[in-house]
Amino acid sequence: FRAPTLFEQFASGVHGGVAAIQIGNPDLEPERSLNTDLSLRWRYDAFDGSVTVYNNEIDDYIYLTSSGDSAPNGLPIFNHEQTNATLQGVEVEMEWSPAPHWQIRTVVDIISTENDATGENLPLTPANELLTEVTWRPNDRFGLRDSYARVGVRYSEGQTAAPGEPFEQFDRNPVFGSASTDSYWLINASMGGLISGPAGRDIRLNLEVRNAFDETYRDFLNTYKAYALNPGRDVRVTFEIPFKG
Repeated sequence: FRAPTLFEQFASGVHGGVAAIQIGNPDLEPERSLNTDLSLRWRYDAFDGSVTVYNNEIDDYIYLTSSGDSAPNGLPIFNHEQTNATLQGVEVEMEWSPAPHWQIRTVVDIISTENDATGENLPLTPANELLTEVTWRPNDRFGLRDSYARVGVRYSEGQTAAPGEPFEQFDRNPVFGSASTDSYWLINASMGGLISGPAGRDIRLNLEVRNAFDETYRDFLNTYKAYALNPGRDVRVTFEIPFKG
């Protein structure tokens, strides 16, 4: 059970974050859903794994859709509507330690959605994704304790916008952005560990590089994809300092 939010019912104006006018629907009914899932988890020596399949039937699913009209200022108008919907998917996660101090982790997410009234996909259905990470934990190295180094590869499948999906007009008349997105690969890397700080406090130091090869891409769920790309190479240095009484 999920009651509609005040925004979904009574919004009436420009949403600056998505450059559109969003209109609420005071007649929305609460969503009611029945989710069924089946999971298999296993552990064998240095291998852990799990597989989950699920089926979620939702009555009166609330979603945002393009009206196809524009306001006098040129901004598209989005409305909140309802339909019965079905969400199905598979989630797979595996962890393997092929040698001491090494770990390989793989996650697969596959999802399918359907508007029961039309047989089409629901708006903003996440793209299928694959993530693989290799982590090295050499304990004490480089002056760090509990140190690690990690390299990850993320693949996101191309996704086609559903009819009426917000920003779908950019697929019909592309200028810069788009509603549908292409597949892409990202390489991320990070390393870090603990160093001794003042008063005996451990400080965790992390260095992270996201999108290491500066891939040009748009993520399907990025609400700015109509007029902006996702971030390029991003280098971050963080310190985590615990507080003690």
